Amino acid sequence: MNGGTDINQAILADFSKGDEQAFRQVFDLLFRPLCFFAGKFTGQKEEAEDMAAQAFHKLWLRRDGFSSLAAIRSFLYTTVRNQCLDLLKHKEVVSHAHQQLAAVPGEADTFSESRMMQAELLAVIFAEIGKLPEKYRVVLELSFKEELSVQEIALRTNKAENHVRADRSRALALLRASLKDKKLLDAALALWAVYEAGYFSK
Repeated sequence: MNGGTDINQAILADFSKGDEQAFRQVFDLLFRPLCFFAGKFTGQKEEAEDMAAQAFHKLWLRRDGFSSLAAIRSFLYTTVRNQCLDLLKHKEVVSHAHQQLAAVPGEADTFSESRMMQAELLAVIFAEIGKLPEKYRVVLELSFKEELSVQEIALRTNKAENHVRADRSRALALLRASLKDKKLLDAALALWAVYEAGYFSK
């Protein structure tokens, strides 16, 4: 996972020339936020990941047309948003997300911008998680990226459940302190409620 929240110009230049390592860095930075973005529309984690992967495939085919990270982000989010609309129409799903996406253009844009902001905040949170000491980083990644329970994490890491709970508590304290320093704690806590209710809940 890319430890930062940006890509420098040299990497972008390599990306436009077809460098696979540069593509991987762009992918690592934006894939999970795109999954979150798509998941809030579809309510399906697997479909969200498929859409994000398809968007990156289209990006790779057109890679020589991008000179900034902002342009790449715009392309990816627009592509995924359109895929969501197509999927919802194809399934004839009359859902709250569909109504908001297919309603008045201004309302659709506002809804999309809100989800995009959430996705970008999520990227910041994951970047901060990546900076934690390994045992704390691992427990949060398993909790929030793979959505494992304490019992499942204990089995995965060969630790007692009490140790996992202690590590998770300490990891969250460190993460909160880091986000507070960046003046992002209030926004992050609001987003955290999404996880507590279910990562891709409708």
